[in-house]
Amino acid sequence: MNRLYIILTFILIITFPEYSLSQSCKYFYKINCAHDENSLYKIHEKSINKKSVTGQVTQIEMEIFYGRDYKIIICGDEVFGNIFDFKIKDIENNIMYDNANDNYSSSFEFSALESKNIIIEVVVPDTNEGYKAKGCLGILIEYKLSVKTGF
Repeated sequence: MNRLYIILTFILIITFPEYSLSQSCKYFYKINCAHDENSLYKIHEKSINKKSVTGQVTQIEMEIFYGRDYKIIICGDEVFGNIFDFKIKDIENNIMYDNANDNYSSSFEFSALESKNIIIEVVVPDTNEGYKAKGCLGILIEYKLSVKTGF
């Protein structure tokens, strides 16, 4: 009976490697994307962890609200390196932010000057080795009420 269990487990691991990889990505952004528990930022429900491969595009559609500050942090497994193509677009696909113009920064903070729908797009870059690397990708989205300053 014990031998049958081992054989069935081995068959499942061989048959569904993506399933076993996705399980290991479950808490990826919470561990790897540098959320400061002492900050006023709260984790947004649109934050994701996912298995990814080089060349894959991930998009998150979300609504931002006037009077809130947002912080987006991208992190991935070492197999991807430290550079990700990261854009924020409006719903008409106009680019509002492109990290290629910001030294490929893995984070971006902004204040919403109006409520609107946006698309966060992250591309895991292709490697030069010619194979598809697999690993975890984390997209941490944080928000807080904007601090009103002035007199």
